[in-house]
Amino acid sequence: MAVVIIMAAGTLIGYFLIPVRATERFGKFNSQFQLILVCILIFMMGVKLGSREDFLQELTQLGWKSLVLAAFPIVLSVALVYPLTKRFLGRHVRKEEE
Repeated sequence: MAVVIIMAAGTLIGYFLIPVRATERFGKFNSQFQLILVCILIFMMGVKLGSREDFLQELTQLGWKSLVLAAFPIVLSVALVYPLTKRFLGRHVRKEEE
């Protein structure tokens, strides 16, 4: 719950307190900063999982059910995003080429 509150607070602060001109000027820096922080977050999650003594045993016990539960949303996301990208972004690419 604390994570949701922190994210909501950051969103509200960004929306109400930071002017649009600042986001245009620092947008690239902000994007790179977010990428670095996400990489650190993923790395730290891996460290935490890897430090568990029974992690590999727990992972094998989860079995096919967890694989399907992970793969199903990924496959559906790609199946939806790919045609939608072709449809909506394809128009912009064609207009820029003309």
